[in-house]
Amino acid sequence: MLDVDASQHVRVLIEDGGLLAVIELAPTLPPGSLDEMTAQALVQTRGVQINDKVLAAIREAVTLARDAPDPNGPRRVVIARGTQAVHGEPGRLEFCPGFDPRDRERRLTQAAEGLTTQNQSGVTEPDTHQASDQASVPAMSTQGDSVTRIDHYTKGLFTLARPGERIATVHPPLVGLDGADVTGRTILARQGVKLRLILDDSLLLTPQGELFAQRAGVVEHAPPLVRVSQVISIPGSIDFATGHVDFPGTVVVGRTVTDGFRLTAARDVVVHGLVEAAELRAGRDGQFHGGVASKEKGRVAVGRDCTCKYLNNADAVIGRDLRVSKEIINSRLSVGRALLSPVACITGGYVRAGDRVEIAELGSEAGVSTVLELAIIGELAGPIAQAEALLPQMIKRREKLVAQLEPLRKFAGKLKAGDAEKLTELEFEYRRVIDKIGPIEQRLQRLRDLLEAQTSVDVTVYGRIHAKVQLVTPGFTVDFIKELRGPVRITAHSRSAKPKLCTPDGKPSGDLTHYARVRKLDSLSAARAA
Repeated sequence: MLDVDASQHVRVLIEDGGLLAVIELAPTLPPGSLDEMTAQALVQTRGVQINDKVLAAIREAVTLARDAPDPNGPRRVVIARGTQAVHGEPGRLEFCPGFDPRDRERRLTQAAEGLTTQNQSGVTEPDTHQASDQASVPAMSTQGDSVTRIDHYTKGLFTLARPGERIATVHPPLVGLDGADVTGRTILARQGVKLRLILDDSLLLTPQGELFAQRAGVVEHAPPLVRVSQVISIPGSIDFATGHVDFPGTVVVGRTVTDGFRLTAARDVVVHGLVEAAELRAGRDGQFHGGVASKEKGRVAVGRDCTCKYLNNADAVIGRDLRVSKEIINSRLSVGRALLSPVACITGGYVRAGDRVEIAELGSEAGVSTVLELAIIGELAGPIAQAEALLPQMIKRREKLVAQLEPLRKFAGKLKAGDAEKLTELEFEYRRVIDKIGPIEQRLQRLRDLLEAQTSVDVTVYGRIHAKVQLVTPGFTVDFIKELRGPVRITAHSRSAKPKLCTPDGKPSGDLTHYARVRKLDSLSAARAA
């Protein structure tokens, strides 16, 4: 049995948060004074669970206590170890290469910083402001005897997700395993939680945790929302840092679309800076807050409506309405419906609008030649174009059939069986073509008559119309020979009706021939020729 004072020389310690139990033998413990029963009682007093491994460790401590003590310090014997809890891990989202939005945002941020004259490796980068005359000429680098073409206009700024393409994997949470300390107390493990996701119809999540794109666009992740967005925002300019941009949605540009670059969007385009001599196409609407200065090289095409600060030497086609807040200078424009810019001026160039124009001023005091063409076509344009394209084809087919039939008809009674059969087939095809030509000609004439009846002119000028301004309509040309002060409205409700002067509310206000030469045109085609 242990001496009365032995409890002062042997301790059972619980360490490491209950994961470690140790018998500590003090240097003052007399050799052979510790027996197994006493040691086990001390261990049980501390609450350590007794099992075969613990009993074996106690016997090891008792054996060690028979030896002479170590004068340098206490001797320690580990008698039990607990089991650490294995914590679970939450579910996570792993993007496929190229689709992590953080990578795209980093590239966009770098592009927004613009190009420097030298990159970190000391290589001079192209100057974006000198690119307009070199857009079609790629740079070249020479390696040995080979020449490699480097197209600085084409870069992969972002990875486009396509319908049916896997963009990410959703990993389930990992289950946690509870542990236990040396006393048998359970150490609870944190359980992994399911990843919270909000998905819209742009993504499909399979039972296997795979995320597939359901439409074209770029991947956005604003936890918990994940989606394929059809809007891409470029904080900087479209230049050598970005390359050309072709996107099946809406593109928002924070700065400039520079010379020689292409920007194509299936939906809308918003440019907060200047549009230079670039190729720009918007399937729907366009907003150009900084204006368009194409230098007679670039081209703008907008499928629906367009708003713009100004147009300078621009070549643009607008599907519906155009609104300009400042001026239109030396530009060639085609506006499908209305030009509604009551505070803007048109100086020089050629502007065609579908039905209505509201403008502050036409021409300039310097007498710059300015042409404005008006004609309503509307829904008749498509059917007329189809009929006009089909009729020559049918006439050509008729002439070809006649050339094939004439020699066969001359010898109709002497033809061999094969030639007689061919004659029958050609006669049938000829009658079928003839039966089609007549209705097409009649339909085309009805459409042209209807178009002529619907053609009208409606131009409102709030400031002045200067000399050398020409107004072209399907029925007349109006050449201004002296200044006409507004506000004034010029209207004509059919092709045959002579344009007349009115007040903005439609009341007659004078004779147009006092200010312009009005000449009647003989045909619709003569209007465009004028």
